[in-house]
Amino acid sequence: MCEPEAPPGGMHCTLRDISFGGFGFEAIAPLAEDQTCQFLIHLQVSDLGPTKVKARIRWVCPSGNGFVMGAEFLESSKGWFGPEEDSLGK
Repeated sequence: MCEPEAPPGGMHCTLRDISFGGFGFEAIAPLAEDQTCQFLIHLQVSDLGPTKVKARIRWVCPSGNGFVMGAEFLESSKGWFGPEEDSLGK
């Protein structure tokens, strides 16, 4: 959740893509570039369940009825992809 941009209780975002360095997502409202935010990410391929992570917003672009944004992880994402993680980059 980013304050003050996010409403109380957070803002729903749709994950577009993810890598070990960051992720792209869509939202109805823009977040400020270079702002540090906390996200709750749930990956279907992981047995960890929802994971809280800090990320920095790197870019924001208007798209249709909302915004597409890119964020850089400020914490390691190692282990999120489960036991097959080591073979993903090969």
